[in-house]
Amino acid sequence: MAPPAPPPRNHALDGLRGLASLLVLFYHFASVIYPAVLTGDPKLAHGRWDAALHASPFWVLLNGEFDVAIFFVLSGYVLTRDAFVTQRPGKLRRSAAGRLVRLGLPAGASTLAVFALLHAGAYRVQAAQALSGADAVFDSTYLFAFPWTLATLLDNIFWRPWFAPPDLTRMYNLVLWTMPVEFWGSCIVFSAGLVLLRAQWRTGALALLALVLWAAVPGSGPALAIFTGGAALASARVRVPAPTGLAVFGLALGSYNGMRLFGLPAGLDTSLHCLGALLLVAGVLHAPSLQRLLTARWLLWLGRISFALYLVHQPVIFSLGAAVFVALEPSGYAKAAAASLVAALAASLPLAVAIERWIDRAAMRLAHRFAGFVLRPVQACP
Repeated sequence: MAPPAPPPRNHALDGLRGLASLLVLFYHFASVIYPAVLTGDPKLAHGRWDAALHASPFWVLLNGEFDVAIFFVLSGYVLTRDAFVTQRPGKLRRSAAGRLVRLGLPAGASTLAVFALLHAGAYRVQAAQALSGADAVFDSTYLFAFPWTLATLLDNIFWRPWFAPPDLTRMYNLVLWTMPVEFWGSCIVFSAGLVLLRAQWRTGALALLALVLWAAVPGSGPALAIFTGGAALASARVRVPAPTGLAVFGLALGSYNGMRLFGLPAGLDTSLHCLGALLLVAGVLHAPSLQRLLTARWLLWLGRISFALYLVHQPVIFSLGAAVFVALEPSGYAKAAAASLVAALAASLPLAVAIERWIDRAAMRLAHRFAGFVLRPVQACP
């Protein structure tokens, strides 16, 4: 009997990833220009809408932590789905061997770009936050205060995003705090997938592993857990009941903003956002109506450039976006904010297209070749 063919690509997941990458951009823009959106503090408000948005369910649209959690679930799913369906370990081995190259080349290029921007004096984020009041909440004075030397650049390219605990005070491109989860989460699901590939109880074992990671790993436990949870979704052979309702419930958890709700104690933000992301992806996987919405052409386009957009958008906001805001703020706050957002989008999207074409695709090709070179002795064995 011929082995099962790889499953068709689920384009709805590409659309979901693209939407999440755009919303992360809006989140980081708000952290500089509209801090009341993220804190709900009326003293930091610059209109009637920003503090009110924080207290509404629509705050999920600017919850960057929730969007990043969606990335983690999707990564766990996509990296293991083909192997689980075909029962072939080769895809897992190749992906594992090339993973660091695939992530490291685009991430390193973004770090090099920030290094150049800092030396050019292009970062104006501190000045923008001083005008918006965001410096009272998101103090950026401690950022980029380390020496901008070749040693710290090499540390940020080859060591810090992969093997060191996340430390924003020592990083050039701050969004790379997610790379340890992407890298080590990948290692976990690749290893578990190889061990459990043909086990009948694979899905249950992955779910149990996710619970163990959640409880046992300090700091990044929930993120690693939902990364593994994404692999459990890829392994599952049953359909989710009421998938649209499940996705809506996931969005509701993603909108949780730290306020006391249904008797829940404070401090559950990260846990609820991670759980909400897992439920949202599970719902999208089985809800045809949501899949139709998420396969709109503009979302699929964003999905294609999503990794590049994630890497480039914050440096653009901290430099060009902040500079436009500072220059125009004396003529009116709303006008300056709108111009800043337009400038950030107008620069980030074309840059992401170029990076996806010239760097991201090259990273995938190089990762494939590197994996073939590393695994050649294994493949040659009888």
